[in-house]
Amino acid sequence: MPCLRIALFAAIALASGAMAPAPPKRANPADVDTIAHVIRVDYETVSGPAGPVSKVRQQARDDALYMPGANFVSVSEDNGKLKAVPMTEKQYWQKFDSTKPAYESEIGRRIERYGDVADVRSISGVRHHRGGPIAERYINYYHLYFDGKRWWIAGIVWQKESPAVRIPASWIGKWEEVTR
Repeated sequence: MPCLRIALFAAIALASGAMAPAPPKRANPADVDTIAHVIRVDYETVSGPAGPVSKVRQQARDDALYMPGANFVSVSEDNGKLKAVPMTEKQYWQKFDSTKPAYESEIGRRIERYGDVADVRSISGVRHHRGGPIAERYINYYHLYFDGKRWWIAGIVWQKESPAVRIPASWIGKWEEVTR
């Protein structure tokens, strides 16, 4: 009887896709060979002119940076209360606002790496046109791992700078890496 239950469970799981492996994500090797390249490319993929997301952003290129099941968390303040919004990659892109041009680039970084895992504190600036003044700044914490061939983003948590929560000036323009 236990064998029948296991076989039944396996059949249901396979039919529902629960045990089906995710198809491998193909990335340009130059996009994922170093931590710095992964972060730079992530900003490039979300940057562009105003228009429909599918036409003005590089969603497929961005998708190839993230492991299947990667976590996305947006942290903000709403009427003085902390608000954290967890989402999947698909939910992130469904909520993505590309009604205005936005060009995001890194303006400071600290990488902490141990073996094949890394945490990255990345400060980004958003401009409304290429070469324009920075209109918004964000703190982005990336969690990455190396699979022996390439770097993958396992998750990202970010928060927009606000008058109540300022990014330290000492972090802007500073590029650090700590490896153990």
